[in-house]
Amino acid sequence: MAKSGTTTRSSGQFHSVFQWLRGIAEAHAPLASVGEDAPTLYTLIAEVGPETVRLRGAKAAGTSMPVVYLKVGKSYVSFHLLGLYMNPSLEDQISAELIKRKQGKACFNFRKEDTDLTRELRDLTKKSIVELRSRRFIL
Repeated sequence: MAKSGTTTRSSGQFHSVFQWLRGIAEAHAPLASVGEDAPTLYTLIAEVGPETVRLRGAKAAGTSMPVVYLKVGKSYVSFHLLGLYMNPSLEDQISAELIKRKQGKACFNFRKEDTDLTRELRDLTKKSIVELRSRRFIL
């Protein structure tokens, strides 16, 4: 039961951060479909393309995959951009300030809003989705 209370406290603590990042992701909903839309989870998904099927095999055929994934965690809100994972050259376009928040290949963690990064995140999100589509990872 205590664990549940911790999650609730965390989600409340990061509500404004989640809403800020959700707004950035939502701006790109015309490029993909909303998969999950919950108070602590938001995803944009797209149908897998032939390049994904080629790489992952037949199990990927006819399915969708997340292209943007936001989740409220215990210590931060994570903002995942699958396009960074599939196209590491996009990383060369990321500012030093945003790189500081990078965790792994395709995730950025935020504990508070950083509105100075809004435009960069919005542009990077669009480039990420457009690249996935142009390289036929998604349709």
